[in-house]
Amino acid sequence: MESPEKEYSSLLATFEKDLSKFQKICKSFAWIRLCAFLAMIVFIYFSLTSEVPIAFVILAGLSLIAFIILIYLHTTYSRKRDFNSRLVTLCINELKALRYRFLDFPDGSEFIDGSHDFSSDIDLFGQGSAYQYINRTVTDFGKHTLYDWLTTTNHDINEISSRQASCQELAAEANWRLHFSAKGMDRDLDDSPEKLLDWIQLPDMFNNKPHLIKLLRGWQALMLILLGVGIAGWIDYHWLILAGLINLAIVGAYLKRISKVSALLGKAYGLLANYSGLLSHINHSGFKSEWMKQRIELLGSRGGSAAIEIDKLRKTLQQFDSRNNLLIGFTRDALFLTDLLLVLKMESWREQNKKNISLWLNVLGEIDAMNSLATYACNNPSYTYPIAVSGDFTIDSRDLGHPLISPEERICNDFSIQGWHSMVVLTGANMAGKSTFLRTIGINHILAHTGAPVCAAEYKFKPTPLITSIRTNDSLIKHESYFYAELKKLKRIIDALEQGNEVFILLDEVLKGTNSNDKLNGSIILIKKLLQLQASGIIATHDISLGELEQVYPENISNYCFEAEISNGQLTFDYKLKPGTARNMTAIFLMKQMNIV
Repeated sequence: MESPEKEYSSLLATFEKDLSKFQKICKSFAWIRLCAFLAMIVFIYFSLTSEVPIAFVILAGLSLIAFIILIYLHTTYSRKRDFNSRLVTLCINELKALRYRFLDFPDGSEFIDGSHDFSSDIDLFGQGSAYQYINRTVTDFGKHTLYDWLTTTNHDINEISSRQASCQELAAEANWRLHFSAKGMDRDLDDSPEKLLDWIQLPDMFNNKPHLIKLLRGWQALMLILLGVGIAGWIDYHWLILAGLINLAIVGAYLKRISKVSALLGKAYGLLANYSGLLSHINHSGFKSEWMKQRIELLGSRGGSAAIEIDKLRKTLQQFDSRNNLLIGFTRDALFLTDLLLVLKMESWREQNKKNISLWLNVLGEIDAMNSLATYACNNPSYTYPIAVSGDFTIDSRDLGHPLISPEERICNDFSIQGWHSMVVLTGANMAGKSTFLRTIGINHILAHTGAPVCAAEYKFKPTPLITSIRTNDSLIKHESYFYAELKKLKRIIDALEQGNEVFILLDEVLKGTNSNDKLNGSIILIKKLLQLQASGIIATHDISLGELEQVYPENISNYCFEAEISNGQLTFDYKLKPGTARNMTAIFLMKQMNIV
């Protein structure tokens, strides 16, 4: 299998070639269209001035037909040009992402939540976050599905394994993934599905819709006949005006409710066209993994698929939207009660598909989220798919690293913690790597639950909820001190354990907001409480005295450290995890180096 850089570069060359071709075609059509328009003007002029006007009238008509055809062709190829332009941009962005330049992707800042069990501590959302590195979603449903996968614990080992197989399959299909993303980008960024979902829940305006639709069709046919005979002069035109006024009165009786539907759906046909295109792309994918096959089946067969049904609603909404042109809306309602007929058709569609629409959009969101995980997997072929196990708590890893640190700078470590009632006391100097290691453990543990690969050579784990206390902030608005905010996090952990929940915890420098003796004694009491509650986790600390607990609880506590080396007036860190307790601290050395003391 070729490297992701070679694959993206090859696809980029293909897309750029196609883009150049479509740009030339569009430019040619623009010039030919202009010539056809000018020719039509010339032929119209000669038809008015010539002694034999009929020939010029025919030529003017042919020029008009050619002009209309050229408009259609130009529009068609402009869409192809724009689509290939998006593909080119996507390829360039992925090549940048391979070099860890990913800050142009959406960062999920709207999901930042300081009260969440772990997301703010492990930089899951926000600028430079794991979400920004992974996220390639192009729908609101995909965005929220990816959020759910990253913030909730998936305990189902079979589901994790099934997602992994799908992720592997999709990771090998870069061309399909890029086309999916390009199709998803083909919409107005202001389009939102909320109003569409609100309309799905509205009560019906009409009952007995099939009979009403037939009745309206019959009335439209009668109006068409009336219009024809009126134009022919066979009846007085006042009858036609009277019929039009009756039609307008009927529409006026329902105008408020029709306008409500119009306000909710607005330009939703663009959003539906987007969804229909994505669903059609999925339906024609031919994926073999069980996870994907199940979801493709939920989207229906090609003859009556979600893509086709949604496109039917899209066409109806596009016709309905033309009511916003006052002249067109007034005329068509006066003649044919068009708004009522279109509302009836929309309600019939809703009645038929109401139970399916949420399912279809949720499936679309899941595949959109999986597309993100697969891109992440494709871009990191050296990562491994973790093995999820049942039984006692387990994290057993080899060459574990942080996925947001480039391979040139990343330092990997072996790490293992086995069984409930097991704690690791992690000591080390400032800047030695303790907090980064905690975040490394945290982010890989979370990714393992989603079905994505993790930054490790080997990784085995028991699916377990994560609760952390790494980064704590005080709040002037809530009148909370730093110390009180930290205690609230610790209380959340204790409450979860006392309720009988199995929890994996990561703590960094607990009780930072109090004095040294109080902090040490409080930390010892906390560790004893956590062991009593059968917790498993890691506690990072500067207090090497906590390492003495290993002698008191040799079967439950293990000491590890990140060591700093001071040699010939130089401070160095190797960021390698070692057994035991740290020996060297760096605060005084650094203060001297910076001429503070």
